Amino acid sequence: MKSKVQMVLLALAMSAASASHAQSAWPSKPIRWIVPFPPGGPADVVTRIVSTKLAERTGQPAVVENRAGAGGNVGHEAAARAAPDGHTVLFVVPAIVTNPFFLKASIDPFKELAPVIHLDSAWMVLLANPAFPAATSPR
Repeated sequence: MKSKVQMVLLALAMSAASASHAQSAWPSKPIRWIVPFPPGGPADVVTRIVSTKLAERTGQPAVVENRAGAGGNVGHEAAARAAPDGHTVLFVVPAIVTNPFFLKASIDPFKELAPVIHLDSAWMVLLANPAFPAATSPR
């Protein structure tokens, strides 16, 4: 009886070891970063800084693609249609959540994309000429 238990445990250990060897290390090829906005904007700059640092750490090149259009939907769709191999990253802004409600989106970001990390936060500031008669309440 003891030898049967040992054989089963040995078989399980061997199958677990072979399964772990079947997986390749990530990343195994260049990482594709999709920015759904034109080059030079805040999303593009942050993506290029982060992708360069990740490329240095992983030893795999980073390819940044600017896929602007339709309020970000062109880039969102490109990411959703990419192979689900973990080598495509999409930089998103809060508009990805509201776009399906206001624009005819071809994807549902809640079903077709998965969040990975909160990467950046930005502040919005409204500036005006000091002579502008702005007030905190209607006049």
